[in-house]
Amino acid sequence: MKKVFAVLFALAMTITIVPLNGDVFAASNIDPSIISMKNDGGKIIDVLVKFSTDPVVQTYTFHGAFPTTSSEMMKPGNVMTSVALTPVKLQQSVLVPKLAGIKGVVKVGTPLQYAYNGVFMRLPVGKVFDVARIRGVKYVTYLPEMKINRIRSKTFLGAERVWNEVKDPKGRKVDGTGIICAVTDTGIDYTHQDFGNQKSPQGKKVVFSHDFGDNDNDCQEIQPGGAQQPGTSHGTACAGIIAGDGPGNEKGMAPKALLAGYKISDSGRGGGLNGEGIIKAFEALVTEKIHVSNNSYGAPGGASYMDELENNTVLAGCAVVASQGNEGSPGPRLPVPSGSTATPDNVIGVGATDDTDGVLMKVEDAPTQEMQGTMFPGSWGDTGKVFSDTGTPYELVDCGWGRPEDFDGLDLRGKAALIQRGPSPVLYGDKFGPPLNFKDKNLNASKAGAKVMVLYNHEPGRIGALYANAPGGPLDKNLIPSFHITRIQGEALRKELHRDNEWELGQKDTNQKKIIISFGKSSIKANIADFTSSGPTLRLMLKPDVSAPGVGIETTNPTWDPKNPYMFTFGGTSAAGPFVAGCVTLIRQAKPDWNPFEIKRAVMNTAIPLKRFDGQGYIPLTVQGQGRINVYDAINTDLMFQPPSGLIEADSNVLHVADWPEEWKDPSKRSQLPSDVRDYPIGMKVYNYNDKDNKSIEFSFEVNARYPEKIDVSFSSKNLTIPKMVGKKPGEAWIGFNITFPKNIQGNVNDVIIWATDKATGKKWHVGWCIYNQNPRGNSHAGAVEISPTEFTPNGDGDQDQIKVDYTLTNGSLQLWSGLAWDSYLNFQDELIFWAIDLNTERWVKIHEASNVEIGNNSFVWDGKDSLGNYILPEGEWFIQVSASGSKLDMSKRAFVPISDDFNLLNRSFVVSKSTVPPLPTIYAYALPIEPGVGDEFSVGIYIKYAVNVKTLQFQINLAGSEGIIKYLGHEVGEFMQRDEPNLLTNIDYDEEKNIVNVDMQRALDGVSGEGYLLKLRFLAQEANYFDVNFQNLSVTRLEDPSDPTSEKSAKAFYKKGEISIYKTAYSVADFNRDGVVDQKDATIILGKLGLRRGDEGFFWRCDLNFDDIIDINDLTEFAKLYQN
Repeated sequence: MKKVFAVLFALAMTITIVPLNGDVFAASNIDPSIISMKNDGGKIIDVLVKFSTDPVVQTYTFHGAFPTTSSEMMKPGNVMTSVALTPVKLQQSVLVPKLAGIKGVVKVGTPLQYAYNGVFMRLPVGKVFDVARIRGVKYVTYLPEMKINRIRSKTFLGAERVWNEVKDPKGRKVDGTGIICAVTDTGIDYTHQDFGNQKSPQGKKVVFSHDFGDNDNDCQEIQPGGAQQPGTSHGTACAGIIAGDGPGNEKGMAPKALLAGYKISDSGRGGGLNGEGIIKAFEALVTEKIHVSNNSYGAPGGASYMDELENNTVLAGCAVVASQGNEGSPGPRLPVPSGSTATPDNVIGVGATDDTDGVLMKVEDAPTQEMQGTMFPGSWGDTGKVFSDTGTPYELVDCGWGRPEDFDGLDLRGKAALIQRGPSPVLYGDKFGPPLNFKDKNLNASKAGAKVMVLYNHEPGRIGALYANAPGGPLDKNLIPSFHITRIQGEALRKELHRDNEWELGQKDTNQKKIIISFGKSSIKANIADFTSSGPTLRLMLKPDVSAPGVGIETTNPTWDPKNPYMFTFGGTSAAGPFVAGCVTLIRQAKPDWNPFEIKRAVMNTAIPLKRFDGQGYIPLTVQGQGRINVYDAINTDLMFQPPSGLIEADSNVLHVADWPEEWKDPSKRSQLPSDVRDYPIGMKVYNYNDKDNKSIEFSFEVNARYPEKIDVSFSSKNLTIPKMVGKKPGEAWIGFNITFPKNIQGNVNDVIIWATDKATGKKWHVGWCIYNQNPRGNSHAGAVEISPTEFTPNGDGDQDQIKVDYTLTNGSLQLWSGLAWDSYLNFQDELIFWAIDLNTERWVKIHEASNVEIGNNSFVWDGKDSLGNYILPEGEWFIQVSASGSKLDMSKRAFVPISDDFNLLNRSFVVSKSTVPPLPTIYAYALPIEPGVGDEFSVGIYIKYAVNVKTLQFQINLAGSEGIIKYLGHEVGEFMQRDEPNLLTNIDYDEEKNIVNVDMQRALDGVSGEGYLLKLRFLAQEANYFDVNFQNLSVTRLEDPSDPTSEKSAKAFYKKGEISIYKTAYSVADFNRDGVVDQKDATIILGKLGLRRGDEGFFWRCDLNFDDIIDINDLTEFAKLYQN
């Protein structure tokens, strides 16, 4: 009775304290998405209007403090439900007529009362302000268009073991019996044999049926009706995965479960999803006491307008499962791909894994150690020949493009033919003839005696299925199996086959090196699907929560004819979500006392973290969640850990957690916890559900990061004993821990997995935390690049001859999914090429290339050589460019077309020193002879070094940004280009409007070498400040032969911008400590810096008086001259 009075008091306060929403507050009560449409006032949109009184679920559960079940809450005669419902109905009776009375409103829906207090509306944008001004309206949210998430796993997930080994409390086989799972989707074909061949919408299998899109009670899928109505099948496919009960092995995860068909697609919109229908479906989950809800739809962006609606539905006792989405990893076009329906804290968000058998080609024997043992992932083409000789060795032979003449003189009997796609007219014109189709290449290799064809691309991306015959036509019996790999992989093999031979493209080589290959399957039984949407959410909550199979899933397909049931292959996170919903359905039967929060912890704590395909660490938690679900382990778990996951912002150490224990959230309760726990930033509550034994566990941790040694975890105690369960109350214990890492931690995501091991049995549970760098360097494909060491000496002397480049792949391939309005990023990169570039962003040498690169941390080592083994870079500062290539689906061509993006990482440089390659001409700018003070006239010297037979120079000096700081007074031609040249042609022009000096210098006779001043620009210092002297459009020619004036050719050259400071008082450049005099103190400073190079710790740029990036005897000589003066 006390609880009832408490509810009455809370309701009284809710009714009386209502904010007054006048004009001044209207904008603050409206979704910013709607505000941005204010210039399109007549546009009709769908909105959700929230009222100020709390909905029934929040009042009944005291805002989640006492989670309940919908069965308890909806029990007839429940006084508390009636008390909570009264003020909601009262407020709605006043507000709904007011909303309906606004002129121009198209529709006002049926009010929601239990999980949400509000109403759906369709109205012009311009009328939203009228809605927001009404007293009692708390917020108006825009309803974006939702899209369904398209793209023998029961054994992997443990379902078959559950069926065979687990009994529920009533002694029944755990197969979903007695549990209702709602499928909120495009409908269910209830006539299908897997759903009992029902003749009516409600029957023995589909027990609830609603069409919230068309406002009737028939959840049947939309049947095809011409081009404007292609029909729907998505919901039936999802229902089959959850609870299909067909003959033989055609069964879903919980085959005896009951279904609620909540159709939210709208026949009038060609099967498009209905926003009002989605809202109504969540209300029905509560009123119809549904146990589990599956939702395989949503929109990217990492935020949900239905947060409160979904979270309250879970508070009411319904376990809500939602697919994460198919938008891949974050990128510039879609920085937060995480799906909206999976975003709310209480929902189980599901990513997709690829559990299909991965195929590999392995190099068993090769002429170089580097190639030996290399694994090449690929795919088999569709030639009608299933390859079964797993492990059989084949000698590989390069057969060019697979033309008949490419096989002349080659012995292919019993071997594998390496063949390139093409020849491409785009790359080679008609030099090598027209391109051959895949079938002809294959038949030519077969005729030559080959047993298998290894086909590689001539452009970025993967080769799709090999359609060797017209659909429905007879397969050519002479076709051989065809294994497909990428361009980079094929070219690497080709290079090894022709190593040290005089061979070039288009020629035959009858003396190829021997490479032995074999074919097999990947030992990795599951990998992340390349399309699954990455987290975190917009609020930086870690999502997804878990993963499940989402590729190549066989399930039910609607036929609308019970006599002709049909199965088809289905995929995407739409398939992964139902797998988890089916697992949750089994758990609800096996563990009827567990609430949705306990179920979520159980599936997360016992999931299996997936490792990368290359075996180098785990797939990031932001992609896979806590791992692939295992329902058998979830049902049989003794322990649960709260919170089951978390995210730490790398730059601020702010924690983002969805499921903190109640005692940890409340400071007054936290103070009562053991001191050794509450002193830690993270407190974790451990529950023991074993009623026979206390549990003793030991904690450890595993780091999945670029530099795992820089991350540490400390525990309040590494050992913990949790008392046994008493009655229905699990035993409880606490552990505190702290995750420490450097403030400038590298990489976009760094994961820490906390392991808990049962000392008696060895059984393990885990909790995953992500250290998230929300501002990775550059929104590029290969972000957070780090080079070590930053200076190396590629000259073969064995001392610092290599650099290591670490990078985090933050984006995958660009991919335009049919029906979506954005470009998505897949979780694998088809091709990455790293180039060394100069400051002008000109490419010099390819330093690394890779294909099928996985998202996460990667690295490579470069020895300073090009592909021919030659050192290529002269001394100086160099930068990295990343070229990311992939494939984009061009629907007009029904094919994937290549695309690429280049990213110049000018904030990541490395220095080459002691190079065997001669230095290039370099132009500098610096103040002469003093650093000027306000009112002084001074010069900026333009100086050239490392010149060799330079004949002409043209460039521009850009002084943009110096306006008001200096005034241009004129110039003086330097001595360098005038050496032994009486007829030097010069044209030096100052463009005052653009603040650019145009320079053109041409020697009439020969070239000039060495170093010296090109010219000196004179200025008046006007303001104490600084400015940059930038160079652009640099063009240099030199004489190849000093004695031949006609041997003039373009030459590469560098420049380094100058940074000039203007002081209130002029200082000598040698007055390092700025005390107004060059004295012994300054001498002590420069002597202490001798030998230091730019980039070294302690390097002081002022002491580098000749600007050559090293403080040496030459700088000391310059200092001595200034010291004497």
